[in-house]
Amino acid sequence: MENRILLFDQKTRFSLLDLEKSLSTESFYYPVYQTNDLTDLILNLIKALHTNNEVCLVDPHFTLEEVKNCGLEVSLNKKVEIDFNFQKAEIILSNLPLALSEITIFTSGTTGIPKKITHHANKLLKTLKTTDEMSSKVWGMTYNPTHMAGLQVIFQALCSRSTLVNLYLFKEKEKIFKAIEDYGINMISATPTFYRMLMPTNYTNDNVKQVTLGGERSDLHLINRLKQIFKNARVRNIYATTESGSLFSAENDIFTVSSDKSNDIKIVNKELFLKAYLLGYSTDIELQDSWYKTGDVVEVISENPLQFRFVSRISSIINVGGNKVDPFEVEEAIREIPGIKESRVFAKKNSVTGNLVCCDIIIDGSTELNEKHIIQFLQDKIANYKIPRIIKFVESIEVTRTGKIKRN
Repeated sequence: MENRILLFDQKTRFSLLDLEKSLSTESFYYPVYQTNDLTDLILNLIKALHTNNEVCLVDPHFTLEEVKNCGLEVSLNKKVEIDFNFQKAEIILSNLPLALSEITIFTSGTTGIPKKITHHANKLLKTLKTTDEMSSKVWGMTYNPTHMAGLQVIFQALCSRSTLVNLYLFKEKEKIFKAIEDYGINMISATPTFYRMLMPTNYTNDNVKQVTLGGERSDLHLINRLKQIFKNARVRNIYATTESGSLFSAENDIFTVSSDKSNDIKIVNKELFLKAYLLGYSTDIELQDSWYKTGDVVEVISENPLQFRFVSRISSIINVGGNKVDPFEVEEAIREIPGIKESRVFAKKNSVTGNLVCCDIIIDGSTELNEKHIIQFLQDKIANYKIPRIIKFVESIEVTRTGKIKRN
């Protein structure tokens, strides 16, 4: 136990004994906390959980205006005294699943005011694996730690006494690959956008045992490419939201609904609905007769058992002269072109058709592509009205605070 390391970033290493000393202080930030310091955030989370206190985590990238809109400014980062009797680090960690406190987080707010969602900690922790085998895992942390996906990785590492490496701080793919090797990372969880940022590459790895994708739509091309890079890894595709936490997983791009959840979801006009009890508490969530509209468009593959593939977000669909264009479909077609690193398809208002399909493209520096090449390739792949009318080659594509391509 004493040689286990919680490596929060490339400069800070915490053994469990170090953690014990840090936790012994009798104060923490409560109830609203905004920080760039992952170590401090984790320590405050543990204290809140084991004193049954509420904690509210605010994205460090939220502007002051967003903080005000969430009604948090007056209570932000207030330090208070608590009654905290620390015994041993392994007790603190192993008892995390028994916590009854509440954790409040926010959606990214990239399309409006962030939504406030409160979850009971035991709900977020109950699905975590805490077997002895899990203590040998080394997790690569790529998510923003104040959002749902980041919290789940943190809790998994703490509850299983695993090592945690903060890959979120590394911005260049060469440094990420080096960190995977240097720290012996064997579990990685990230958005598809993060994984695409690592490509193209000749890098391969035999040590990584699990690669998880989540947060946005994944495609089979990306999944198969990850299997080629991480040769011995099981690749898992996860569906999770800030509102519900993790719900479904798949080995490819098709999700199967287990029998115990068959009555908790429904699909109406291709949109996925969830039963209200699956969600955290929020006054910002609108329900329809105890059902929550996710805004996710799905394609039903099988009725019994229910299997479906995620297609798009309703808010992302582009209307071109009465025709519906799914930007994800167009992006997947573009990514099949050799030399394309990433693409973002979006709408631009037009007085004739309502919208024009536009596209930003990042190409491999060694590749010579132009607009004509892109259009010629797409003519054999997708309908003419889906082909972007404005194509721009860019150095980078903006991502959200949660590591996904920014859509609006």
